[in-house]
Amino acid sequence: MDFYNPDLLRPGSLPPASAAPCWYINEQEAKSSFREKVTSTTASEYFWITKYNNGVIEGHLGRHGLSSIFFYKPSRNLTYFIDYHDRKKIYFTFDGVGLFLVYSIIPGDPMLFILKNVDMENNSTGAVYNTHVNGEGNILAVGQNNSVKVGQMQWKGDMAHFKELLKKSNVPTGDIEDIARIVQQEEPDQMGNLPSKAVLWLNKMVKKATDGIWHITIHTAGALLAEYISSYYGIGGKI
Repeated sequence: MDFYNPDLLRPGSLPPASAAPCWYINEQEAKSSFREKVTSTTASEYFWITKYNNGVIEGHLGRHGLSSIFFYKPSRNLTYFIDYHDRKKIYFTFDGVGLFLVYSIIPGDPMLFILKNVDMENNSTGAVYNTHVNGEGNILAVGQNNSVKVGQMQWKGDMAHFKELLKKSNVPTGDIEDIARIVQQEEPDQMGNLPSKAVLWLNKMVKKATDGIWHITIHTAGALLAEYISSYYGIGGKI
């Protein structure tokens, strides 16, 4: 299900009316009850969903008070960007019940967040939790068993393995050679952000998937390729 609306992807100060309020949940809070955080505080963040498929949400994150609708780059002042950079698990919730793991943040204009629905780790009843997010451009009934696993990948600097994974993802040969040159010529910055040419390459591949030129899901084109590149640099490998 795609909810893409390019008219919303522009600088501004007001969030889309259909964006869902959400709360950041850190790794420690995820292991305990986090419902009180939702019921006692007003959400500072909101999330606009562009795609939902099998329990995986893609979309853009915004924060009230910023000069743009969504995030276009990581903020060094916000805990969830710091924790993500430090390879800690970070989560968002829309209702204090359903929990969504952020397993990929893809550079772009704006940045693309990939969230995966997970069970509450302290759920002793075995109940299935469903999250209902209302509003046009959002989702309903995200179930327990809907998930996509990118996998654990730790093979820094292994070009042969890097190319083989891209080949298995049906990346065209010319595009494989392009990104191979890029990752050998450029390095991530001190915050672990991918270099600009790698970001441009990722955006190009996502556009190819969107336009149907490259027959692969947008999720794979974005999240999986970003994980491959990050793992080649030794800064990724998390889900």
